[in-house]
Amino acid sequence: MIQTLKIISTGTITGLKIGAGVGMGVVFGSTGGILSVYRNLGHPKERPQFFNYALLGFTYTEAAGLFALICLFILVYFSILFVFACLLSTDQFILTLADTSIQFIPFIQYSNADTQKAAIIMENRKKSGIYIWINNKNQKIYVGSAINLTKRFYMYCSIKHLAGAKSSLICKALRKYGHSCFSFGILEYCDKNDIINREQYYIDTLSPEYNISRVAGSPLGVIRSKETKAKIAAARSGRNHSEETKTKIAAGVFGRKHTEQSLTKMREAKKDDKHPLFGKTLTEETKNKMSVAKKGNKNRLGKTHTEETRIKLSESMGTSVKVIDTETGITNIYHSKRQAAKELNTSLDTVRKYIISGNPYKGRYLIEIK
Repeated sequence: MIQTLKIISTGTITGLKIGAGVGMGVVFGSTGGILSVYRNLGHPKERPQFFNYALLGFTYTEAAGLFALICLFILVYFSILFVFACLLSTDQFILTLADTSIQFIPFIQYSNADTQKAAIIMENRKKSGIYIWINNKNQKIYVGSAINLTKRFYMYCSIKHLAGAKSSLICKALRKYGHSCFSFGILEYCDKNDIINREQYYIDTLSPEYNISRVAGSPLGVIRSKETKAKIAAARSGRNHSEETKTKIAAGVFGRKHTEQSLTKMREAKKDDKHPLFGKTLTEETKNKMSVAKKGNKNRLGKTHTEETRIKLSESMGTSVKVIDTETGITNIYHSKRQAAKELNTSLDTVRKYIISGNPYKGRYLIEIK
């Protein structure tokens, strides 16, 4: 069909050129003939009469040339109509959506996804791009993308996949109507790095009815069945991160602090009755389990921190204290009140009391919060 259209188009254009050339040749040839007759006539008295005859002949000749050109233009017009009629009857047709006024021409269109399976598989092997499913019964569509279009089409032909994808609208429709009631089209071929952006463009433009998610490449909006959730949970159960992965996660999280906005949201999410334990009372069985879980070394019983660890904890959690010796003028900085009390050989309560009062300890040491 396409080859026939090419032949018709080529013949029409060739005829147009020939007709234009003939018409222009006739006009200019007639003009030259008139001038030649006018100059070569012998007797001057006979020239006007012969000139009138020549002009009349030129008029008829020019009218015939223009008539030929008009006929040729009419032929071109009907040829164009014929070409468009042929295109509309083939796979390369314009699809008008049932609920919108959007019109688009799929780059490649297979009008019957069942009988044209072999062509779809062969022509799209190892190609990436954006594809479309069109329900010929109700004109509803689905837009998707794939790095390998052939593999993706194989997936839609798999009975096992169609039966398992219970939440997918396009899979449900393929099961209900059958592949023979669907057209499969390629909206465009594109680089695998651009397919998500291009898919999002077509989703926004065409508003496909079978697409559950309105975000390309995202499972947002997809409702999973209890059976699917159980399978996912079973597949992930018992999976442990390697030490290398744990180290990477720790390095990525270390030093990160929540913003005040995030902290507020977290507090609001667990405030009052929103807290998961709000209004709940622990059973005796649960209390016993918690008690057993925290007994012995499980609750760091018997473990002691090293001096280095204590200093680090004091630096990170304690309140820095400045002690000024009024007699020598020496100032010492301690990481906590407890450390200052130890160096002054006194109690923690004494240090706190002198910090509050502002009086020098033993009339000599001024103790202040740094």
